[in-house]
Amino acid sequence: MEIYENEHDQVDAIKRFFAENGKALAVGVILGVGALVGWRYWSSHQTESARAASLAYQN
Repeated sequence: MEIYENEHDQVDAIKRFFAENGKALAVGVILGVGALVGWRYWSSHQTESARAASLAYQN
């Protein structure tokens, strides 16, 4: 772990990190959120399909 002389060095290191990795982090977050939303939609769709099939079978 790097030890910084002052707060300015630490801020510069953080800025440099985000300048180098910001796009990859943003893409990762977007993909993660998209995967989570897609999974929840699929799960909800499966539940609704099973419920509709059960209702059709009972009638």
